[in-house]
Amino acid sequence: MKRVVGLWLVVFSVLLVSCTTKVALEEHTDAGSKYVLENGMTVITKENPDTGMVAIDLLVKRSLAADGSKPGLGHFTNRLLLTGTEKRTREQIISDIESKGGDITARTFAEYAEILVEIPSEHVDVALDVLADVLLHSQI
Repeated sequence: MKRVVGLWLVVFSVLLVSCTTKVALEEHTDAGSKYVLENGMTVITKENPDTGMVAIDLLVKRSLAADGSKPGLGHFTNRLLLTGTEKRTREQIISDIESKGGDITARTFAEYAEILVEIPSEHVDVALDVLADVLLHSQI
């Protein structure tokens, strides 16, 4: 199972790199894998073999602290990412993840905005497809 998840995460990382910028930093530890892209986006992945779940965490350096004279802009933008894409409505984004036993969340913190997907390892392909769609084809 771990080998399959690892392969999908490599494919997803290549997708992100090909559609955005190069990987500036890459770290692999027992706690997970971390990829920092030159554009500032950070992708953190972690598989938990005890629970059979994988977490994919996308972090963007656009946040409450970066809103300046427009408070709430980072939070608003982050929420809009999950409102729909060219091929999925908001409900379909959530349903595609939840129907496989997963969860998708968008949160905004002082230093970054986050989209987190937690899903059973055997459905990591669904999570990666949804995340790629949200990042590359958002209707905002």
